[in-house]
Order: sequence, then structure tokens, then C-alpha cells
Amino acid sequence: VSTMTKSTKSSSAWNMAGTWEERDATEWVRAEVKSRLSVLRTEECSVIHISKLEGSASVISARGKTKHPFELLFDLVWEMPASADASESPSAGGRASGVLSYCDVSPSSKGSVTYELTERVTVVPATDDVARMHKGVAALKQLVNMTMQTFLTDFIEHF
Repeated sequence: VSTMTKSTKSSSAWNMAGTWEERDATEWVRAEVKSRLSVLRTEECSVIHISKLEGSASVISARGKTKHPFELLFDLVWEMPASADASESPSAGGRASGVLSYCDVSPSSKGSVTYELTERVTVVPATDDVARMHKGVAALKQLVNMTMQTFLTDFIEHF
């Protein structure tokens, strides 16, 4: 009677030699990224919509090592509400909105997430609120970065 050892995380029951195995993780990755990014809020700004989320992800096991490559792009629509002391005029109310477009979002060989970012303001606030907008968008970008770093760790642990 022969006994088989339990397969490890990096190999499957049919691929005991651990030569090559690739599994699609796109659906899970997109759902996780969307759920994490759609709830981001700072003191000044919040994500109100993810207008685009595309890309692919997989888990590759080869020769006893597991890799988690992905490449994503997404657009985060953000909004900064009018300040409490905004005037009655809708055009001068301090409200602002815009889009943060992330492309080439992928893990680096050093264990972090890299990306290219393009920013666009779609509703410009009153002059008095421009600094508040910049502060809010900077905090939102930092929060996106931290969220994606945590996502990468969780992706590796999940698969």
C-alpha cells in the first residue's frame, strides 16, 4: 500500500512534480479590489464610483514556487462635498470631483504594488477650497496605495 502526502499550496494532486500549474484568479481579484476601493473615504474626499475595472490575475506554481501576477487598470471617481461654511451659490459651494485613473497596476519583484496614475479634476471647487481638495486627493491616493498593498498580501495568503 502506498501513501500520498498531502499536496502543498504550491502544487496540486495531479501535478506532484510541481512543474507548472496556472489558475485564473481574475474574478476573485476584481471582486476584492472593487469591494476594497469602493468604500475608501478620507476627511475631505470619498470614492463614489469605480467607473472602470479591467485586467487579469493568476496564480502560477512552478518548481515549488508560487507567483501571483496580475495587471489591472481602474478609474476611481471621487467627490469632495461642499464645506459646512459654503455659500448658498451652487457654483461657489466648494464641492469638487474628479477621477484617479490607475493603469499598469501590478506586483513588483520587491513585494509591493506598482502603478501609473493620472489625475483629472472634473468639478473645480471655489478658490478657497482648492487647498482642501488637494489635501483630500493626496490622502485618498495614499489610502489607495495602502489598500492595494494590503490586497497584495491577502491575495498571496488566499491562494
